[in-house]
Amino acid sequence: MIDKTDLTTNDALTLEITVGGSGNIELVSAPQVKFPSDFETYDPKVTTNINKSGSGVSGTKKFDFLAIPRTAGDFTIQPVKFCFFNPKDKQYHVFQTKAYNIHVKKGKGSGMAYSTTDQQGIHILGRDIRHIKEGTSDLRPAGDFLFGTTLYYVLLALPVILLLLVLLFWSTLKKRKANVSLVKNRKAQKIARSRLTIAQKMKKQGNDRTFYDEIALALWGYISDKFNLQKANLSMDSVKELLEQKQVAPETIQAFMDTLNSIEYARFAPGDTKGKMENIYTEALHAIMQAEKSLK
Repeated sequence: MIDKTDLTTNDALTLEITVGGSGNIELVSAPQVKFPSDFETYDPKVTTNINKSGSGVSGTKKFDFLAIPRTAGDFTIQPVKFCFFNPKDKQYHVFQTKAYNIHVKKGKGSGMAYSTTDQQGIHILGRDIRHIKEGTSDLRPAGDFLFGTTLYYVLLALPVILLLLVLLFWSTLKKRKANVSLVKNRKAQKIARSRLTIAQKMKKQGNDRTFYDEIALALWGYISDKFNLQKANLSMDSVKELLEQKQVAPETIQAFMDTLNSIEYARFAPGDTKGKMENIYTEALHAIMQAEKSLK
């Protein structure tokens, strides 16, 4: 029900809706009331009365809607609908109130009449909501904050710039490594032959140990530079496997492996030293030249 249908502007009216019955009344939510747009409304005041007995739980829940018309005129509050489920017949039912016609007259001191609105002074209607602040506000220009400034855009672009720099550095490093590997690959034979030249000088000087060391370095170094591998990671088996993967002729692979074995044998075997050294030098030179032809 409604407490009044004839009132003046800025005067309050109360629409009371009570829901009663058996069941969990506390779970009933406030119904939707459509007040005219010229009415100022507030959240309803809720009053709950629960009765518990041996037959169950029953009670009422009352909703008091407060509304204040701000303009004069004739208005209608549409019927309020309430929907609930009845477990007895297992169906939904809808109850609704009647429509209320409200007549609002212009109150004292009000500059409003019907749909015409005039500017009026501020009236303190309550302390719970602050009025919009009038006059100049303490607003600062956009430049005083980080957003929209040069620093803001620099910081925004910084991650992208850093990412590009990292990619550039990584690409440059990769190219450098590739270039170093390419240079070592191309110069592998030249460096090996220069070691053979040193070995030849050691042979003439009668320095057998250094001769064999240089021959071994020439062969192992050739494979290391050609495949861009550390000498410490090479072995007889790994060298053979690398050459086979590159489809080097089997006889060339065998000659290469035989030369490496001959070096180790000649270091400790007695006999014609000069003859052995000359043969090993020739075998090493031939093995490197044949491997180079296959690996180009």
